[in-house]
Amino acid sequence: MVFAKPFGRTRLVYFVGIGGIGMSALAKIVYSMGYHISGSDLHHSENVSDLEKLGIEVAIGHQRSHITSRQDIDVVVTSSAISPANPEILAARDKQIPIITRGELLAEIMRLKEGIAIAGTHGKTTTTSIVSAIFHEAGYSPTAVIGGRWSGIHSNAQLGESDIMICETDESDGSFLKLSPVFSIVTNIDIDHMDYYLNEERLILHFLEFINRVPFYGKAFLCFDDNRIAALKPNLKKPYATYGLQRDSNKPLSASNSSIRTQSPTTTHSLDIYGKILKLNRFSSDFEVTAYGKALGPMKLQMPGEHNVLNALPAIGVALEAGITVDPIKAALSQFKGVERRLSVIGKWRNLTIMDDYGHHPTEIKVTLHTLQSLYKTVIVAFQPHRYSRTLEHYKQFAKELVKADKIYLLPIYSAGEKPIENVSSAMIAQEITALAPKKTIHLVPDLESLSTTIVKKEQATDGIFLTIGAGTVYKAAKELANLEH
Repeated sequence: MVFAKPFGRTRLVYFVGIGGIGMSALAKIVYSMGYHISGSDLHHSENVSDLEKLGIEVAIGHQRSHITSRQDIDVVVTSSAISPANPEILAARDKQIPIITRGELLAEIMRLKEGIAIAGTHGKTTTTSIVSAIFHEAGYSPTAVIGGRWSGIHSNAQLGESDIMICETDESDGSFLKLSPVFSIVTNIDIDHMDYYLNEERLILHFLEFINRVPFYGKAFLCFDDNRIAALKPNLKKPYATYGLQRDSNKPLSASNSSIRTQSPTTTHSLDIYGKILKLNRFSSDFEVTAYGKALGPMKLQMPGEHNVLNALPAIGVALEAGITVDPIKAALSQFKGVERRLSVIGKWRNLTIMDDYGHHPTEIKVTLHTLQSLYKTVIVAFQPHRYSRTLEHYKQFAKELVKADKIYLLPIYSAGEKPIENVSSAMIAQEITALAPKKTIHLVPDLESLSTTIVKKEQATDGIFLTIGAGTVYKAAKELANLEH
């Protein structure tokens, strides 16, 4: 070997936007590998605090001097959330410091490991965490890179002692195609990130290429309850296993005028891994699993909702493929503590149970509301839209799902670094909701800081759920409300 360490003579890795959930996870992993880490972010956050506790230097704000004043930076890591015109990126370019994306760095780390990569528009973080929990329970000590804080380790990353690496991918910029996992999971394919993909066909083709990247000795685990995935069957070139909650998946996406061939709508495909719901509880789910024709018996997942049972199925499939027996799988699921900001119970205020969720796409809101309304009489929602571009693309679909809540509080859009788009605001969603249900109670809240006081004024002793939902900072209001005097 030419170099004693995996990244050669690299001394310091600098992350622009180090406080992001994905960036902070990679920073922790590379730090744990023995490298010096530094970086910057626009705001101080819980992720930044975690890094600072490790001794990682984080500058608040982006300035050229963060790069130009140092001589020890060997590589700069950026993400799709960072503009190419960012002053630190420009300074690194001027100094001819290599600039790589988060996806490239993740691929380099996976190259050193046996990778398990989880992709999909929804459910990635929970699925990645469940896979990690099972392998941890089985004694494998995996490296985990997660797009959320898994409660089992109270972190979004952990460097393990084994050669196994479990990671959540990022399809927002196509960088998941840089990965070469042994096993992969695709939970679903939904319309998102059209600023990058431009059209549905290009989005689907990227996922198809990702699926076909597994080696001949690996396997892709595919949710055939998802029509877009099921439609890819004729184009799958590598080993794969199907899973779902339906015995037969026979309604694939019609893809006329597309270069993607589809199976006939009349074709049925027996699922390799099949889950049957036994009982859905407020804080857990009971189900039984059949894998490759063998009944594995009843299982309990310590998370509510049919969608979370669906998230558990490919994790079970990967574990079985890796030789893990049923007992540690059942134990891991029964002890699974969930993921922060995924239907998390924050506390109580008066008779309301306060919950928080990261959902920021109409499908995620649909699934979350369906789960809660099947278990609780009243569901009040405070929604903070994430990104102007996503709001513009989906505001009608957001309204269609939010209108199902008993009451709705709408916050201003969380930009996530995007520039405002003229005339795009939360009011667009409110108008659509009113058109669908003129008598529906909707409150347009001027800012996040006003939400708790607005709730105190508007809500009485209602028995039910108050849900904050969105990928931005709305969770802060949930915590604030939970800390108020009853």
